[in-house]
Amino acid sequence: MELIEWLEQGRQLVANHINKKARIPVKPKEVFVVWFSNPLQNKKALFGYPKTKQYFELTANEEKGKQFLDVYCKDENIEFDLEAD
Repeated sequence: MELIEWLEQGRQLVANHINKKARIPVKPKEVFVVWFSNPLQNKKALFGYPKTKQYFELTANEEKGKQFLDVYCKDENIEFDLEAD
């Protein structure tokens, strides 16, 4: 599967997960890609949805024909001042 197709599939998987767990009507186009990488036979992407405190990590192992969706929750947002050198 091409990378763009896989990212679209990831957006659909995340939307499905949110629809099921949070009962929020989410369309795949509302899910955004934060970051992705495609090293060798693997793919990894981080997705977000602006109305939740969660982010989603999709990992594909093409060698084994498996993919996994990990869900993380933001606990805190701590502010620090930048220090000048």
